[in-house]
Amino acid sequence: FILLSGCVPILTAILARTFSSKTSVAMTAALLSIFSFYYAPFMPATDNYPIYMLLGGLFFLLMARPQKYTYLLLGIVAGLMTFARSDGLLWLGIAVFAIVFQAPYKESGKTFREWSMSLGPFLFASFLGYLLIMGAWYLRNWELFHSPLAPGGIRLLWLKTYPEIFLYPADQLTFQSFLDAGWVNALQNRATALGANIGLAIASQGSIVLFPFTIMFLWRNRKDARVKTAI
Repeated sequence: FILLSGCVPILTAILARTFSSKTSVAMTAALLSIFSFYYAPFMPATDNYPIYMLLGGLFFLLMARPQKYTYLLLGIVAGLMTFARSDGLLWLGIAVFAIVFQAPYKESGKTFREWSMSLGPFLFASFLGYLLIMGAWYLRNWELFHSPLAPGGIRLLWLKTYPEIFLYPADQLTFQSFLDAGWVNALQNRATALGANIGLAIASQGSIVLFPFTIMFLWRNRKDARVKTAI
């Protein structure tokens, strides 16, 4: 994990160079990833932080050099991220956004139907890449649970409070129990969670003082397909 953490600044510098040809920008980005404030204590620990950082950086680095095989590789990276964290599955959806933003409809000169059909091979390649990594695992789950995903996972939809993540057995979390708690309670808890996530984005990802510069960068590069996908 220490070695993996040491690769993060290198990948960060390479990724920064795809946005700016200035060496100083790449060096600054690398230094910021070394002294990463909130994440620094977790980087060398036996956790998935450096793995997820490297795979996430690789995802956007692949987008910087689109080739015919790029979207297959995006699917493979999304599969590896799913092995690292359960929410890695979301990156398969992010790969779809990557395909759409890198082949915008308005600039294609095609009808919407022609454009959407032309995306088919790229979407198929991403799903194929994902299944190359995760397919055997889903088959294993099917044999054990008769479901591609672990049966407790979908029950997270019916959480009423955060501590219920640790509720055992998980079959106590049902749609009916969700309804019994009332919509007001459910919406309040989700609004609280949204506020906490926004706070985390500013404090941990943005390191508080760097967050305004993040917003400036996103605005300055708002037409870049990678930035659209990240947002």
